[in-house]
Amino acid sequence: MAIDEHHRVVAGLLDAVGTVGDPIWHLGPTPTRWSAAALTLHVADAYRYGADAARGRATMRVRVPRVWAWFARTVLLPRLLAAERFPAGARSPDEVLPDLSRAATLTKPDGLSMLQQCADDALSALIEAHDTRPKTRIVHASFGSLSPLLALRLLSAHTRHHTAGMRERSALTPRRAGC
Repeated sequence: MAIDEHHRVVAGLLDAVGTVGDPIWHLGPTPTRWSAAALTLHVADAYRYGADAARGRATMRVRVPRVWAWFARTVLLPRLLAAERFPAGARSPDEVLPDLSRAATLTKPDGLSMLQQCADDALSALIEAHDTRPKTRIVHASFGSLSPLLALRLLSAHTRHHTAGMRERSALTPRRAGC
């Protein structure tokens, strides 16, 4: 289930990225919202982080009290996964905030390639961790300790969330973007 879900949501995001017009690739919907390039980089960075964490090379600092992380993981995360939505205004962990200067130079073909590569690598690393090191835990800033498969499901939900934002950006014209 988690693997099929991953493939579906990544394909959906790649499709949405492909529909963003070149004139608005680097323009955000408003001056304070990320461009399609920055959004692509953010999702790729989340997958990159997931792969690194599954291999024991990265860890997020939990930014909420332990009891809140437990509550978020036990009560909120299952609802988030079932609803297939992130709450409006949810803040991204610092570890996966996009480097906006890097996003400003990211081409759409490079973004598509990077996104596919990072998503594939995360899938491979998380499945390997699940299969060979089942006690591996991926630490999330708000949810705390997650199993590799739960981390994969969270990444899929995250990608689905940003696919909607990418579709919004694909409907923009340079006049309607934040410039």
